[in-house]
Amino acid sequence: MIALPIPVFTALVLAFLGVKAARAGETPGMVLGFVALCAGQSLLIALNQHYGLTALAPVQPVTACLIPGLAYLTLLTTAVRPLHVWPDSVHLVPPVLAVAALVGAPALLDGILTAVFSGYAALILLRTSGPVEGLPLTRLEHGDRVILLWRIVALTLFGSAFSDIAISVVFALDQAWLRPWIVSGYSALFLLTVGLLSLSDMLKMPEATIATPDRTGTDAAPPVTGRANLDAIDSHAHQETAEKLKQVMEDTRLYLDPDLTLRRLARRMAISEKQISSAVNSVYRENLSRYINRFRIEHACQLLLEGSSVTAAIHASGFNTKSNFNREFLRVKGMPPSIWLSLGN
Repeated sequence: MIALPIPVFTALVLAFLGVKAARAGETPGMVLGFVALCAGQSLLIALNQHYGLTALAPVQPVTACLIPGLAYLTLLTTAVRPLHVWPDSVHLVPPVLAVAALVGAPALLDGILTAVFSGYAALILLRTSGPVEGLPLTRLEHGDRVILLWRIVALTLFGSAFSDIAISVVFALDQAWLRPWIVSGYSALFLLTVGLLSLSDMLKMPEATIATPDRTGTDAAPPVTGRANLDAIDSHAHQETAEKLKQVMEDTRLYLDPDLTLRRLARRMAISEKQISSAVNSVYRENLSRYINRFRIEHACQLLLEGSSVTAAIHASGFNTKSNFNREFLRVKGMPPSIWLSLGN
């Protein structure tokens, strides 16, 4: 029986899933690139640690420094905005620092790796610290689960930073023989976890970013003073926006679009993304994702009452997956679809 080192197995799994996703044509190029980097890094570890190609050892920390930055850029392009030469080119700094350390100060390399991984982990957590409306390219069907996905990615980056610390401790205790096991075992687990998360259906088909009209200065309200006046004006504006949003939903049934995002909705209504999300939070006391999914569930219920199957109702109501439908149905109706139907609704 052929025995494969764990990093080789990880590389093969990621390569297979990456090719499969690429052939399906629904996964963004940035995500595929990130998965390819994870697969390549795992293979590089295997060649260095298990097959004696030690000439590749200097390459390993440099490519490792690319992973956290590319993870963050993947978050940006799938959930926030497209890439820009500036400021996004700054994310090339970590691998450049790694090369400089290899050439001039090898002792600093472990510290650089730890700082890069923990720094990007903190940056991802910061970017996902707010509500899902802060990720305007995210499909509204997925709601807060996208935030959870990226927070798990951030935690795995923190874990990788701690593995670098563990390696330093091993050397300090004169137990250097443990280093290959730590590198191979944890790195394979980290790369496999991050790679699989990146291939989640929640990161498929991000909407191309088109600038939302800036209405500042065109609809500006007259100057007002006093906290009470400002609150009254905000409340009135939120109510107007909420009513307009409800009218758009009823007239156009945009909620039936499974790829609906906050960015697309804002363009359709010619209102800023922030204004829409603030109005929904203020008037309906829930986030936009839940608000849209409520319309979808009501539409699905109508289809079920008319005799549609659950599967047909799911896809005709703007949901991509049965799990999302079941979760939202339970939240809105307080019971699973099967029980709801059995009660003769």
